[in-house]
Amino acid sequence: MDEWGTKREEARREGERLWTEIQARARVGRRHETLLTAGQTSGGIKEILPVAEIIRQLTAEAEAALSRGPSFASR
Repeated sequence: MDEWGTKREEARREGERLWTEIQARARVGRRHETLLTAGQTSGGIKEILPVAEIIRQLTAEAEAALSRGPSFASR
């Protein structure tokens, strides 16, 4: 990331070669040298919640989404 973070256009052009290099390093146990996705979304974390609260929110959101969808009970 340090090497290619400032050279995005070049990285796009070299994408196939870079992907081959990443795969080769992973095969020989050097995956840590090419960990490209570490921390990319950490900036989206706004709060730390207990697991119970996360499950409660997910359940509530799923129930709300399902209530807006077509009813399968009437079929």
